[in-house]
Amino acid sequence: MQEPWGETGGRPRTRERLAPQAPPTASVGEVVAGWAPSRWQRLEVAQGEKGSRVYDWAAQRVVETQEGLPGETVWLLARRSVSDPNEIAYYLSNAPGNMPLAKLAHVASARWTSEQCFEEAKGETGLDHHEVRTWHSWHRHITLSMMAHAWLAAGWSRPPSSVRRRASRLPRA
Repeated sequence: MQEPWGETGGRPRTRERLAPQAPPTASVGEVVAGWAPSRWQRLEVAQGEKGSRVYDWAAQRVVETQEGLPGETVWLLARRSVSDPNEIAYYLSNAPGNMPLAKLAHVASARWTSEQCFEEAKGETGLDHHEVRTWHSWHRHITLSMMAHAWLAAGWSRPPSSVRRRASRLPRA
């Protein structure tokens, strides 16, 4: 016996459903390769261990796609090395449409600082030394490791107490 409403529980289809026509897609590399040379701006984004970090930056609003379907409108940000123009890194950002390029570049370059923080936490507080079986145990371990790293970082940023005592005895101008 056949169900009167079909397998899905709704009324049977009377017309064939048409697939939506998706616009042609391009890879990130293809999009960036099509940019004019005037789009690139040389910006100093931060101070690194070897001096200031300077790169060429460019950005454009694009529609990201996943599995062939259009998604959100995001910023495509590209960072090009000054010494080797073929070395390009790509970022996607959900920042508002009126965000200036300098701010996008500054935020993207902050990733290096975050990665350095995690590397220090792995070495100093055992962030990567967990042997747990449940999510709760893992969460507790990560939280305590990061709290210990924050405490150590705060201690590293302050001068030793002997330096503070000497500084308090100096005459003030």
